[in-house]
Amino acid sequence: MKEKYRAFKEWKKNPRHRALYQLFCWFIFFATLYLLACLGVFAPKYQYRSANETEEENSIINYLKMNNYEYEYNIKYNQFDFTIKGVFFDKKQYFTINNQPYYDNEKLYVVDNINRTLTKIDENSLEIPLNDISHDMIATWLENATITETIEYNDGEKNVTYFFQSDLGYTIEFKTTEKDNFIQNINFNLVDYLNNKGLNCSQFEVNLSLTNINNISSYEKDYDSYQILNDEMIGEEVLENAQN
Repeated sequence: MKEKYRAFKEWKKNPRHRALYQLFCWFIFFATLYLLACLGVFAPKYQYRSANETEEENSIINYLKMNNYEYEYNIKYNQFDFTIKGVFFDKKQYFTINNQPYYDNEKLYVVDNINRTLTKIDENSLEIPLNDISHDMIATWLENATITETIEYNDGEKNVTYFFQSDLGYTIEFKTTEKDNFIQNINFNLVDYLNNKGLNCSQFEVNLSLTNINNISSYEKDYDSYQILNDEMIGEEVLENAQN
């Protein structure tokens, strides 16, 4: 054995033999790495895509097409916290803002479930600008946004960052959680947008969760049968009466 080792050392002293030996070692090294990669040994927990890579926007298409779902907003607006929970079905929606119920069927109403009545109000009388966080508004922004980052996980979930830049001078960054081509969660900040509109806003952070997407087959609340009171009465007085 020692004689073979000495013979090998003598053989390696030849520059040409040494080069062949090094080339063989590199071949074994890369062949091993290739084999391990094929077996998934080096499979990462997630895959990173840069902004320059093409990303199919199926999640956006599905978001635009959603026609029934449950939602929950958690909002920090000028140091105040708001929770909005609701159901959207058949172009109508029932929701609560900090537990006060409302019904939206092209017109916005305060709901009195005890007396089964609806009282029309002006959306501008609410403490929070609902139009600016509506499904249609968010859909418009996302549809025209650019994907700047995508992180894909092995379970099929994705974290996607969208960047929207308006011709009016404001920008919005959206961070979404997506799975099976559906958006499940959206985080965004509208301070720049609201200040651009001329509102004095120091904070407007939004977390939106979406569940039961396209899985709602019936509407639990029959608000269309409620009596409509003061259909022309609009403003803060209605809210005050409903909350007292």
